[in-house]
Amino acid sequence: MVETPPQGLGSKTLLLILLKYAWVPFVAVLGALIATFVSPLVPAEFMQTTAFLGSGIALLGILITLAVGWLGYLEYKHYRIILDESTFKTMRGIIETEEFGYPYRAIRDVKITRDILDQMLGISRLVVTIAGEDRGDDHDLEFPWLDARLAVTIRDELLQKSEIEQLHIASSSIQSSL
Repeated sequence: MVETPPQGLGSKTLLLILLKYAWVPFVAVLGALIATFVSPLVPAEFMQTTAFLGSGIALLGILITLAVGWLGYLEYKHYRIILDESTFKTMRGIIETEEFGYPYRAIRDVKITRDILDQMLGISRLVVTIAGEDRGDDHDLEFPWLDARLAVTIRDELLQKSEIEQLHIASSSIQSSL
């Protein structure tokens, strides 16, 4: 069985995941920096306490930003898309890992959407529609923030493999009926 190597999500995806996690600590650091610039307005008897608190908040904000950034990086590194001979797989998770596999014959649609911000950033959202067990029970898998070229590559491979499998199933059922 030939399996394509797991595909990462692209460097732009890493940046967006880091921004998703790091904005709150970044605001805390920004607040500490603003407090530093406002410190001349503080009376002299409170200056030492204010400087100590401002430095402590800034240091804490930096440490939290680094920790949250590291968690974002780990999420990015542990998210994989695998296209093998018969299934489309996704793997994700740091502590609790999840792996989902979908046979190509279950793929109903693959599309790429890009709003104006996505176009400016060079990213895309890949949406894969998977058939449910019951008629009309389809669900979508969304992969936001993929590099635009990577999204096109994955979409093309999924469409090619799902069409090949569907054609293979159709031709084998025709042959069996003859």
